[in-house]
Amino acid sequence: MAETISPGLTGLGGLAIGPDDTVYVVAEKTLARLAENGTVRQRAPLPEQGRALAVGPKGIVYVALTDRVVVYSAALKELSAWPSLGKKAILTSVALGREHVYIADAGNKVVLQHDRNGNETRRFTSLDKTAKSGRFHIPSPFFDVLVEKRSDTQDEVIWVAHTGAHRLEAYSLQAALLSQWGRFGMDIEGFCGCCNPVHVAKLSDGSFVTSEKGVPRVKVYSSGGAFKGVVAAPAVFKKRTQGLDLAVDSQDRVYVLDPPAGVIRVYTRKDQTQVR
Repeated sequence: MAETISPGLTGLGGLAIGPDDTVYVVAEKTLARLAENGTVRQRAPLPEQGRALAVGPKGIVYVALTDRVVVYSAALKELSAWPSLGKKAILTSVALGREHVYIADAGNKVVLQHDRNGNETRRFTSLDKTAKSGRFHIPSPFFDVLVEKRSDTQDEVIWVAHTGAHRLEAYSLQAALLSQWGRFGMDIEGFCGCCNPVHVAKLSDGSFVTSEKGVPRVKVYSSGGAFKGVVAAPAVFKKRTQGLDLAVDSQDRVYVLDPPAGVIRVYTRKDQTQVR
């Protein structure tokens, strides 16, 4: 089952779910919190196009611009602007751990771990023997990072979408490679094109939700990487649609940002009765 949210904003660039399943987006030079009906409830100006965002449990918002992160309060007031990560930086994803903030930099092809004050504390680089200088193979400016919090052990796993290798890679907090899954393939189970999957999210049962560009589609895989099904087929989107950012709320509803259409598509599993 699916529903469409139309926030009435152009240039949609990123999507996140905050406390109480509140939806946040960045669109052109705007950070917006949406109301229950999908309209903009509150907004704040951004210094430039927002590329990605993450929202903490207390409503603190971390917005990735091209080369730096800007932090906003729950009232959408600017709290701080972190230093630039350099001329080559192209920030494409922000994810929050219990103590750290993780930033995917498609320009420098690394994932950065920062403390909540914006200080870099660790770098995650590819452990693939074919990688140049330890950099991830990221052919286009799509590069996602996800933090999996494991409540049973208090551990965290950092999942990196290694798009040029067509797989997801799991790293420990110490940047050690734990596992990986995914493969190139033109079949429905594989990831095709130069570089996929471009975005990833997690369901409560540990399953992965992935999105792709080139052939735009959204799929679900098991926690071990076995293909489970399609959430949204290419026919749903315009040809060559890119930027299908993903988020999952507390009821496992899947939110898919569709920038060309200017909407958010919300998918509820058929065995669920409640639809946003």
